[in-house]
Amino acid sequence: MGSWYQNLFLLIEIKWLSRGKVVTRLFELRNEVKNFLKEHKKTNLFEWFHDENWLIKLAYLSDIFNKLKETNLGLQGKETSIFQANDKIKALIGKLDFWVDCVQEIDFTCFSNLNKFLYENESSVKVRQPGTPKSKCRGQIKLKN
Repeated sequence: MGSWYQNLFLLIEIKWLSRGKVVTRLFELRNEVKNFLKEHKKTNLFEWFHDENWLIKLAYLSDIFNKLKETNLGLQGKETSIFQANDKIKALIGKLDFWVDCVQEIDFTCFSNLNKFLYENESSVKVRQPGTPKSKCRGQIKLKN
């Protein structure tokens, strides 16, 4: 089918970080999954992959899981001190505020999968073209004490 991946993760028990990989992989393979469901006459599931609102949520969830995974991996390691962990947690809180501001400004550039999906599908949601400069709120992440 011309997809980058050949397999979809099929695991019963997985860690929540791995679930982020599954969500991302599912989003990336959404067209192949949709075709598979259509061929196997799974209409109730097929309809989800035809629903733009559901796909927008899937893209957003994929981005959020990836961002949480990055933070979690940054907190791990033998060389990570409590001070570094504290700084990373404060940075995450600042990023959360930043993401809220960006969503309120209808600027989805910090959510790569979501922004790309909205742009490619000419969604009714106003988006910036991928690769264009970020919004003016970029770089104004505030850290809370």
